[in-house]
Amino acid sequence: MSSFYTDQGQALYNFFTAIDITGIFPAGWGSTFNYPPKDVANYPALFVLPAQDSEDRLDNATDTFVSTWWVDLVVSYNAAQTAESQLRQLVDLCATALRTQVSSASPLSGSADFLGKITGTWTGDRDQGWRIYRFAIELNASDSTY
Repeated sequence: MSSFYTDQGQALYNFFTAIDITGIFPAGWGSTFNYPPKDVANYPALFVLPAQDSEDRLDNATDTFVSTWWVDLVVSYNAAQTAESQLRQLVDLCATALRTQVSSASPLSGSADFLGKITGTWTGDRDQGWRIYRFAIELNASDSTY
């Protein structure tokens, strides 16, 4: 379990940054972070953040670990109408790519046994000028994975 958070965070980061978004944003990702950034210089931006976790005992020899990760897709409010349209397309693209991992025998390069619940929230940060779509992705792993 010593590399649980490192491996899962990096696997999600690698997965999302590898999605080809040039059909929506010709220059690709503007900024990507595997941590919560203070400032973003270029858009669209991607943040991968741990949100919560739990550990359950299945029996006296086996544990299961569940972690929820936030993956934020961020655009600037500066060009609100265009940015909103592009963000909706980006969410569709990323959600479609993420669905391939749900049925994978080794999701996210083996960093999880399976993906659990995936939800999303539309939000924003007016102070930063950000429009945000936040995926909440539940990853499940067992003692055999870590």
